[in-house]
Amino acid sequence: MSGLAIVLIAGGAWWFMQREHLADLEPPIPSNLDSAPTDVSDLIHASRLAILEDRSDHERWIRLGMVYQANHRKDLALICYQQAVDLDPTVARSWYYVAILQYLSGEYDMAIEAMRTVNELNPDLALGHWKIGYWLLDRNEIDNAESHFARATQIAPRDPVGWVGLAMARMSQQRDAEAAVILEQLLEWTTLNRPYIHQLLGSVYIRLGRVEEAEHLMFASEGIFVPWPEPWTGEVRQYLRSDQWKGIVPGMMVDQGRHGEAITLLQNILSEDPDNAVLLSDIGNVYRSVGEYGKSIQALKRSIELDAFNFLAHHNLAAVYLLLIDEAPEPESARRLELLVRLHAELSLELNPSHRLAHGLLGRLSEMEGDVVTAIAEYTIVARDPDYGQAWINRLCTLLLQEERWEEAADVLKEITYRYPPEPYHVYQLAVAQLRIGRMKAGMATINRYVTLWPDDDQITKLRQYAQQLSQENSVTPQ
Repeated sequence: MSGLAIVLIAGGAWWFMQREHLADLEPPIPSNLDSAPTDVSDLIHASRLAILEDRSDHERWIRLGMVYQANHRKDLALICYQQAVDLDPTVARSWYYVAILQYLSGEYDMAIEAMRTVNELNPDLALGHWKIGYWLLDRNEIDNAESHFARATQIAPRDPVGWVGLAMARMSQQRDAEAAVILEQLLEWTTLNRPYIHQLLGSVYIRLGRVEEAEHLMFASEGIFVPWPEPWTGEVRQYLRSDQWKGIVPGMMVDQGRHGEAITLLQNILSEDPDNAVLLSDIGNVYRSVGEYGKSIQALKRSIELDAFNFLAHHNLAAVYLLLIDEAPEPESARRLELLVRLHAELSLELNPSHRLAHGLLGRLSEMEGDVVTAIAEYTIVARDPDYGQAWINRLCTLLLQEERWEEAADVLKEITYRYPPEPYHVYQLAVAQLRIGRMKAGMATINRYVTLWPDDDQITKLRQYAQQLSQENSVTPQ
């Protein structure tokens, strides 16, 4: 009899034997609840009350568990999740939460067994397989980890998490050439954690003796590691309260394109905390995203009145003014907006020189004024930002190509194709730039890469003809 069958039989027996005792089940409550912030205690009381109205509903126990987990009471959260498992042992989500908290509590064997149950209950869930894969990898159970990663990639071939784990397992098995292929192919399409993947690939290249290639990857390895997306764990964050949740939850909504909900939530919070400079800056930024520039300016100005040293508010205000320049009814209004952009962008940099995004605003302003040299210099600075530099590095690339600064353009384009998933325009222009400066071998390699990625693209013939033409007479760039 399988472990899952035993779980289901045991759970069913518990249900029928104990159903009459459900009225005795008491949801846990922290002893220091009276000293908790009001928004936290209100959420706990509401979640407990829901359970008391129907103690047999496992979803209500899960919700209370998420409330406790989000607000740093993992011990009480685990009690709730285990109760949910007892009420219905066929729900994979309950087992998943149990497994996560057991692992965080150092109960590794129990966590792994619980996650195995998740996989048995829902064999087509990639998340359960790659999660247990990483846990087994930490325990040096490489072959078992490899099988789970392989299963995850079969279930979700466009999810990079399983592929990264599989490459790490290959590295642990000293199968570096195979790991390199996995990571190289992964970089052709994923947008997630590219700096981390570059670091892994660089390590593999060094072990394979490909030192020069490893050095090139260092250009693209700057950046922070972002936790892999976990839908069920992500649900927990919506119950985070106290000061942290006020910015985190609206930010999550914006990332998901839920701008209207983010504005409503921020408005509700600000109705109780109207002088919160950080949240005023946040809502001003969201207003800018949806084109409500008047409301954005009002919120950002108020944020700066409350905290003149809020560099993000200055940056966000400069960004709004920049958007309004093209809509200015007369030259004098446009000139005034240009001065305001420069003022607040420079203040942002003065308050926080490491916040590079203001350089992008100054670069765009310089470009609008016809000062291409300064624009390129500003874009070069902001393009180094590992998290927010993509739009600006694209703009830098466009200007360098426009000015026919081919060598610089080739270097920037190569960095773009390392740091971000390759796009036809960038790979095409990289090949052209390399050929223009006489890097014929590199140019042909880039053309071959283009052919591999987009074999049916009609630009291939044009690239090959241009390469042949340049090799003979070094003449005109294709249009």
